[in-house]
Amino acid sequence: MKRLIVRMLLIVIFIVLFSPSVKLAHAVTTESYNPEPLTSVNIGVILFYFQNSTNPEFPEEIIQEIMFDGHNSVKTYYEEVSFQQLSLTGTVFNWVEIPFDMPNSGNVEDCNKLEWAEAAKQTLQNMEVNLDDYTNFYYISSDTVSGCGHGVSFADAGYSNGFSNVSQYIFTHELGHAFGLNHANFLDCGSKSIDVYSQCSESEYSDPYGVMGTEYTHLNGINKMILGWIPYSSVQEITTTGSYVLSSVSSSETGAPQILKVPKPDTREYYILEYHHSVGYDASLRQELLDGTSIRIWNNSKGRSTRLLDPILASGHSSTSRPVIYDDEIFIDEINQIQIKQVSHTVDGTVLEIQASPNTEEPYTISGNYVDENNNPISLSGLGVTIRRLDGSGYTVEIDNAPTWSINDLEIGFYSITANTIPNYEITSSSCSGCDFFLNYSGGQTTMETFAPTSSALNVSFKYTQDMTYNVADINEDGVVDITDYSFLVIDFFQSQLNNPRSDINQDGVVDISDYSLLVLNFFKT
Repeated sequence: MKRLIVRMLLIVIFIVLFSPSVKLAHAVTTESYNPEPLTSVNIGVILFYFQNSTNPEFPEEIIQEIMFDGHNSVKTYYEEVSFQQLSLTGTVFNWVEIPFDMPNSGNVEDCNKLEWAEAAKQTLQNMEVNLDDYTNFYYISSDTVSGCGHGVSFADAGYSNGFSNVSQYIFTHELGHAFGLNHANFLDCGSKSIDVYSQCSESEYSDPYGVMGTEYTHLNGINKMILGWIPYSSVQEITTTGSYVLSSVSSSETGAPQILKVPKPDTREYYILEYHHSVGYDASLRQELLDGTSIRIWNNSKGRSTRLLDPILASGHSSTSRPVIYDDEIFIDEINQIQIKQVSHTVDGTVLEIQASPNTEEPYTISGNYVDENNNPISLSGLGVTIRRLDGSGYTVEIDNAPTWSINDLEIGFYSITANTIPNYEITSSSCSGCDFFLNYSGGQTTMETFAPTSSALNVSFKYTQDMTYNVADINEDGVVDITDYSFLVIDFFQSQLNNPRSDINQDGVVDISDYSLLVLNFFKT
């Protein structure tokens, strides 16, 4: 009887309160954004030993010195190469024992570093150590486990395999990964500076500039741009032939661009030009790496390793011994008809003459749609995507409430596309035709795809599957359908903009009597 009275009351209230509906419109907006620089990091350094080992005698103070307090500490390094934009703090915790035996098989598959790290972290939490304020973690095992390499990173953390891998270089390298950087590689094209990629090989870690390569020196300019320490305002794209000034990436006190981007049309990428000079950590660079311009290839994705070139083959073949162009030397890309000549240089900058490629690529057109578990087209309230070009330019397109969509004239670059969250649905898969590189970083409620187009027309499709693990009428997701859910539905009834998207229970694009009926049917149900 109580439920019947409540249902009758709800019906009366709905009849009195509401007027005809206005459906949501298809909206496309373009907005400017600049990735915020990485400015604050708080690292929890967690030291652990295995249950079949002994409590190590290696003092925490040494780790503290290398990570935070020493003259050449990780803290000092990152604060300098960020031009003092990054504040790096942290704590080194006492050694803890984890409930795992140290493997001695030497097999990579026995290196369960993530499980060991989680166990060490949980041990500290069981000791009532609050870890909530740490943005990143670094794990160090007491024993060097055979087959586990030197170091590794996962998610927002780094790991060093035993005392033998405790060093500034390994710490900064693995934390670089944790901050979002990939390796700084070298592209070896044999007897040519650049060739079709099938004739080249990529040598990992071999860039002699920075800890993502081989040296404890300043990061290359691409990595500084990825982390926001070189702003997009200090990056100049070169589309016309002419003379250009380039300032050093080793210092923040510049009056000219610190990075020049020259489009490389045949692969839809860029040549990235930068200049280093002998200051701070770059004072330890070999003389052969100074006084000249270095050239890298990049596709605007922080997930892609940078690739350094040997631009003039000073040793007769591709080599990292002197991968720069000096005054009056010219890098030539015959495929794209690009020439880059260093005219002159000063201590902290250079003047370049650049012949831009006469070749152009058609702008991209990307379209998209959404399907159900049977690959049938679906139309749900709130369907949409956000498209961003991953070069810090600020190019963003947002598409809302559109079952199908198309964006024309996308410029050359590398993009991410994020599908909207739809209440009561999960994104179970996605596909892309015309994409060279397509990763599903996450499933469930939202999915981001990162792609490099290989043709001028692409189509992206996301598959949505209804999630039946909870009551669709439980609008506030508190575990029961009650008067609170009714209140949410009342607020959104026949409204063009919803305060809570879950109020549209049947996902037909409008909150109306059909949604009310579903709420009534589920009232007091969990």
